[in-house]
Amino acid sequence: MNAERAAEAARGLARWLRLEFQDPSRRDASLGRTPTQDEMDLGDTPTTAPPKPTPSSTKGRKPATTAAAARRPWPNTPPEQMRTVAALLTAAGRPITLAAIEAEFSGRGPWKRRIPQILDALAALGRVRLVNRLWTLG
Repeated sequence: MNAERAAEAARGLARWLRLEFQDPSRRDASLGRTPTQDEMDLGDTPTTAPPKPTPSSTKGRKPATTAAAARRPWPNTPPEQMRTVAALLTAAGRPITLAAIEAEFSGRGPWKRRIPQILDALAALGRVRLVNRLWTLG
């Protein structure tokens, strides 16, 4: 991995984790102040555990929908598949695993075998990249 980064740096490609702190050309151009850790949006990370349901609080309620019910159907054509996977990565807003991508879809047959091919094609086009076994926008 370090050799890859060195080769990228030699070609002029630099990857920055926090641009406002690491890239001097952007340090002064950052808008406003940098938020403190208390103010940062950390996504869906809960700060406290949700309350456990009691028998009286669940009485008369229907069970919550499962993740399988929220899954979307796998598209039929390769262009639709590429568009859908790219849109999923865009909507995720963070790097995700292949298993997480697969969990978003449902279908029949060997459709899961197409996802790595779709991701490789998107990577070849520069739309996505694989970093530490996580797929992210390129």
